[in-house]
Amino acid sequence: TLNSCASPSTSSTSTTHQASKIMPPKAPLQKGVVISGTTYTLEQIETGKVEIAEGTYIVMAQKERKGEVLEALEKEFQYKPESTLSMMPMFAGTLNKEKIVFLLKHEAVELIEADGVATLCTPAAA
Repeated sequence: TLNSCASPSTSSTSTTHQASKIMPPKAPLQKGVVISGTTYTLEQIETGKVEIAEGTYIVMAQKERKGEVLEALEKEFQYKPESTLSMMPMFAGTLNKEKIVFLLKHEAVELIEADGVATLCTPAAA
């Protein structure tokens, strides 16, 4: 099923400019695992309040520190992700709870996000 998205009546440049005037600044990301738009913290995972299933996740590291995170994963788990996204401080691969907890404890990891389904939006009829 396709969802309709309202299309702006002005050019994207002016829409972006207008939005920056009225939108509050973004809050810093909360470190955790994002699944279906909800962020789950390390504490929630470790205490069993949520159970994280094995799956495909995207890991976002601090700029210039992705290599350090990848080396730590290789050393601890003999693990290499399926994709390392060479131009970005991210990588993607199959992770289980143990690896996710390890990554959330690493200071260079900023966020982990489940690689999920994206919704396709179609322009509204003119």
